[in-house]
Amino acid sequence: MKADGLNNKMYNILIVDDNKDDHFFLNRAILKVLPTATVKSIFDGAEAIQYLFKENILPDLIFLDLNMDQLSGSFILNIIKKNKKLSKIPVIVLTSSSSLADRMNLKIKLRANDFFTKPINNEELIKIILKVKDKWLA
Repeated sequence: MKADGLNNKMYNILIVDDNKDDHFFLNRAILKVLPTATVKSIFDGAEAIQYLFKENILPDLIFLDLNMDQLSGSFILNIIKKNKKLSKIPVIVLTSSSSLADRMNLKIKLRANDFFTKPINNEELIKIILKVKDKWLA
């Protein structure tokens, strides 16, 4: 683990998404905002669940895609929020859906801590990371 130079806190961030390009751009944006963060990338929902239940050091924050081939992000989020050990980890959903019904379901039923429509450019992604940092890692 590494310390963030601004406030000496250590951050472990987990990205769960089956799209390698999304991992690349999200990882790059995270490290631009939090250059000393440790970022773990997982491309499969089942692997993410195994990781969360076996790791001794839990992530401080999880970025989760909803639409994945094997296990859906909704399924993973439900497992995280129902588990006493994992439920306090902020889960930020990045989704391609802009549907109000989907957003309400994420917030109320699935208890996502926050959600954003997947950005189309790096500048938007950095703004999202800054918002997430200020709200969930402060």
